[in-house]
Amino acid sequence: LDLFAAGHTIVLQALHRFWPPLIALAGTLSAELGHPVQINAYITPQQSQGFAAHYDVHDVFVLQIAGSKRWIIHDPVHPDPLRDQPWTQHRSAVESRARTAPRSESVLEAGDVLYLPRGFIHSAEALGGVSVHLTVGIHNHTRHDLTRALLELAADDPRLRRTLPMGVDVRDPDQLETDLASTVEALTELIREISPADVARVMERRDRGS
Repeated sequence: LDLFAAGHTIVLQALHRFWPPLIALAGTLSAELGHPVQINAYITPQQSQGFAAHYDVHDVFVLQIAGSKRWIIHDPVHPDPLRDQPWTQHRSAVESRARTAPRSESVLEAGDVLYLPRGFIHSAEALGGVSVHLTVGIHNHTRHDLTRALLELAADDPRLRRTLPMGVDVRDPDQLETDLASTVEALTELIREISPADVARVMERRDRGS
């Protein structure tokens, strides 16, 4: 309470696991969108900013529950970031972009919804009173996930499990050249033989726990 009174935001994580109405909402959205969904709540005291300008690595729907909040949005500096490409990897570019004129600026009142595609830089400030909003995070499946599935299937090919020569210096491109060429040839041949059904089985297994 002391921290909240000093202007800090309270974050309630993973409400899609604990609060029955939001469990139902997340399940319905996930089934309709085809992507995993998570839900957090943010409670921000008046005239305070929860986070500095940043981007998320997933799509977000902001649902304003109480109070009002001003959202300032800038174009991406790293479009469509993957989960292991957080904004901190591009901190200087994000901070520089945030100092320019915004792409849009709007005030959300209770009942309003804002959609933020992943990668778009944003910051928000609570206005007159305490602000409460939910963020519905859509953890997008991407073509990179399909690439990872292809590589997982490639592990079944003995040519791609072959050990590199003993004493190899993996920092030396000349020493890697022959094995890399053989790897690319084998991988290209294998990928042409992999069917969508093969990839779908890998994606289904990964998606089951999400």
